[in-house]
Amino acid sequence: MDVWECALFIEKKLEKIESDGIVSLGLAQRLIKDSAHWYGHSNGPIKAPKHFERIVSGPYGWEVPFGANSFLVEQAIRRSNKKTHTVLDSVSLTNEKWPSSILREELRNSVRGAVSNHCGEEYPTLWPVTKGHMRFGTQSIHVDDFIFSYWQLAHLNLVTD
Repeated sequence: MDVWECALFIEKKLEKIESDGIVSLGLAQRLIKDSAHWYGHSNGPIKAPKHFERIVSGPYGWEVPFGANSFLVEQAIRRSNKKTHTVLDSVSLTNEKWPSSILREELRNSVRGAVSNHCGEEYPTLWPVTKGHMRFGTQSIHVDDFIFSYWQLAHLNLVTD
């Protein structure tokens, strides 16, 4: 399959990830299961897959409250889709694969920018990352785990080097 054909295949996957601007609860839960951690555990950060049970609907869609802040999981997915669409447009025109390192960095920024405060306002800057984790007290979202799960769902390996 040519790269541009792979781009069309991925476009269809993205339509399933975000249908009419809406991300399914099941998809949000899967990404949280794959990326949530208990950062303050005595053995170091360990997976905290049951955080998916804490997902609520908020002003930006599905989100996970962590004390005074919330990780805006649906917003992170939407922004990741937007970045992916931009890459797919380029790939469709050039029929050449996109550098995976560049796309991963764009997706990292999409995830790190999806945090709101206790008033429901998004922060204007990217959330800090410590050893790959966006920390919220003793809980965290591992950015690369989130991206890896999204990458697999969207089959981004088909259009990246």
